[in-house]
Amino acid sequence: MRYECSDDRQLNVNYGKEAVRLVRNMALDSAELTKLKGEIDRSRNNLMSRLEQAYPQLSIQERTMYMYAVIGLSPRAMSVLLGMNIENVYNRKSRLKAKLRAGSAEFVDALNA
Repeated sequence: MRYECSDDRQLNVNYGKEAVRLVRNMALDSAELTKLKGEIDRSRNNLMSRLEQAYPQLSIQERTMYMYAVIGLSPRAMSVLLGMNIENVYNRKSRLKAKLRAGSAEFVDALNA
């Protein structure tokens, strides 16, 4: 397997279509996301449960992106897992921060950590 990034910031993944599909399916699998949410809740004082209670309007993709940011994934890694280009990740993360600023600073701080 080989992973390359081009200079124009476009992600160039040469794993083969099947490998990329498997990774994305695993990363977006609802059972796996539920496990990740549980781990974040256990280690971060119920952060995800409190986020969902404070912001029930957040989409599944926004909550997924939030979890990926909280565990320290880079925007580039998120772009692979979410199947979008890196510019979209930056834009969506910025919009998510704007939504969270209306509430507790704790949620924005966790996103930036």
